[in-house]
Amino acid sequence: MPAALSAASAQTLVPPPESTPASPTDGATTDGIQDIVVTAQRRSENLQRAAISVSAVSSDQLTRQSITTASALTAVVPALQASDQGGYSVFYIRGVGSLALNPFTEPAVAFNLNGVYIARPNGVNGQFFDVERVEVLKGPQGTLYGRNATGGAVNLLSRKPDLGEFNGYLGTQYGNYDTLVLNGALNLPMGPDGGLRLAFQTEDRDGYYRDGTDDAKTRSFRLSMRSQLTPDLSVNIVGDYSKAGGRGPGVALLPLGTTPVRGGLGDPAVAALFQNLPINFLLFPGAATPIPQRLARIENKTGGVMAEITAVTPVGTLTLVPAYRELSIDNFVTSTGYFLVDQGEQRQTSLEARLASDDDRTIRYLLGGYYFKESSSFITAPDAQFAGVIQTDASVATKTAAAFSQIIVAASDRLRITGGLRYTWERKSLDGVNGSGPPAVLTSGPGLDPLVIVPAVPSIIINTSRVFEAVNWKIGVEFDAGPSSLVYANVGTGFKAGGFFFSQTRNSYEPEKVTSYVLGTKNRFFDRRLQLNAEIFLLKYRDQQLAHLALVDSLTGPISGFPTENVGRSTIYGLEAEAQYLVTRSLLVGAQLNYVHSRYDSYSYLSPDISPLLGLPPGAIPANTGCRSTLAGGQYTIDCSGRRMFQSPTWTANGFIRQTVDLAEGASIVAEVRTRFEGSRWVSESYLAETRSGSNTRTDVSLTYNAPDKRWSATAYVNNLENKNVSGNVFLHAVYPAIPVISTTLRPPRTYGIQARYNF
Repeated sequence: MPAALSAASAQTLVPPPESTPASPTDGATTDGIQDIVVTAQRRSENLQRAAISVSAVSSDQLTRQSITTASALTAVVPALQASDQGGYSVFYIRGVGSLALNPFTEPAVAFNLNGVYIARPNGVNGQFFDVERVEVLKGPQGTLYGRNATGGAVNLLSRKPDLGEFNGYLGTQYGNYDTLVLNGALNLPMGPDGGLRLAFQTEDRDGYYRDGTDDAKTRSFRLSMRSQLTPDLSVNIVGDYSKAGGRGPGVALLPLGTTPVRGGLGDPAVAALFQNLPINFLLFPGAATPIPQRLARIENKTGGVMAEITAVTPVGTLTLVPAYRELSIDNFVTSTGYFLVDQGEQRQTSLEARLASDDDRTIRYLLGGYYFKESSSFITAPDAQFAGVIQTDASVATKTAAAFSQIIVAASDRLRITGGLRYTWERKSLDGVNGSGPPAVLTSGPGLDPLVIVPAVPSIIINTSRVFEAVNWKIGVEFDAGPSSLVYANVGTGFKAGGFFFSQTRNSYEPEKVTSYVLGTKNRFFDRRLQLNAEIFLLKYRDQQLAHLALVDSLTGPISGFPTENVGRSTIYGLEAEAQYLVTRSLLVGAQLNYVHSRYDSYSYLSPDISPLLGLPPGAIPANTGCRSTLAGGQYTIDCSGRRMFQSPTWTANGFIRQTVDLAEGASIVAEVRTRFEGSRWVSESYLAETRSGSNTRTDVSLTYNAPDKRWSATAYVNNLENKNVSGNVFLHAVYPAIPVISTTLRPPRTYGIQARYNF
């Protein structure tokens, strides 16, 4: 909600169509620290004049640190935890996120591509090329962004075509793990007031795990057309397509008490660990079998088209953003610690319309409407071997409509007051079946057809729908304390609709609601050479949604599932501080510090007792949790109240030093060192000791040569000097510890290489 809560600076709500936001840079000039222009509040504005909590990552920084996936953003944004889980990009900001690993779970951090919301996190990674900037908004975005943004938002903005110009670039990167990246862009003039831009990127890389998983094989293209049709009318059209192949994400699989290694599920050495495990098989007799390496594969295809049409009218600037996207997935992955077939198709259509008044009014307004429609059909089948295969065959549909407004009153030339309101209507439906079969049925070959496993009488049958409505609001005040000092305070609310999961009895969850309080300041001193920003925040959540692996009820008894629970109440408060100092015209240093105190105030849920299934007395197998648990009526009541939220380290910090050495004829050398500290965190909602990740650091270094006139450049880099195995997400089997198997995704190891780029 910082974008929704913030008061407006004395700038236009929507830039005039002939203006193009300046590219954010991360260097310095003789005039001081450079300005960064962002559009996080649906208008162009200086980041230092925006009364919101937002971090901006420039194209240059993405290139220098070899960031080509969403999960790599963790290295440059302290408040962000990002990981790749089974081909899905998972985001947490300030401890708030969601394991949206199937079409009937929703993320809590919205990902937007060129202003268009991307509903499914499978289609994210292929977009990190020819980027203008990435904006990370921290905290709920209830008014301007709306759905699925209670934790924040990640905005990726690609480069727009330059009007009437011919230019472009070609780039390459080669590094360890046989990494080869090729990218480029060609900008063609379409008369003096038009431009066409074609951009591409290919990436090939061997796997980070010994079984070849966690590799990269992507092909991405983007075509953009921009035209200033009249002085008052402009249009920007973008079409993109991306395909991801290879073996897909990997996992470190380990029995209890061992240290994670980058073996992967298909590594014979890892498979051998399980041959003599004392496993209690729940449904089917048998033994753990080695995993054929040839089976792991992914084939994700995503593409879409969007337009941004801007017209200046007598009553204000009208902006229309229609969009259509498709996603196709055909994956056979092991990153959950077992085989997982994940197949499906998704389509989404959206339209946003905004009308903004001119910026020379004492009372300014922004009025908008939003429509979104999504349909998905999918098959998922985890083959846990130890407990059989559970297949889900279902269709999910979502429709939502919203109306929003924002009014800004300039009480004086230094004081502004903002009020905002948003009404949201959302309808969700789920129609599907779920069934189980014997273990290892998927090892015969990749792929799975509908109802291969689901019997004539499935374990779970669901055909249901619900409608959710909400009104969100915000009030903000900002004050210019000086020519380069801003103080702001905001209060507002956010909303995330409820939904469904597969369970025969309790199979739905309620909406998530949040109220946010923010007090912040942004300052520059000493002729713009010192920048100091700070913000304190308090978030109060009701019915926060938490998706996790657990046992659920079925017609045939308890089976493994992926339910979403509502946390009764939770509280987050903390501090974020940032400083940059231009020591000399060529030496820039900076640091960011984040403190987050996050707690589930009231959080309990039910889990079936599996002991009778094994012929054991009730309670013989303890609940799969480190929280308090009590057994009654064949159900464990698990109480995690008072626990710190998982994926929420108390302390994180970033620091950097950048030295520029000017050479003859305008050439230069730029040396940079960046480091990140992250405190300990829970990486699973089970709160077992095995799922606690200790504190860690990551250090990246780069050395860049820029030729005269920046015609070409070359960079040598090393990322993650420490080369430690750091967990992303941990999954325990739903009946752990009866089946003592733990799996964890790992962040990338040390990587190094060279980059080169030629500009024309």
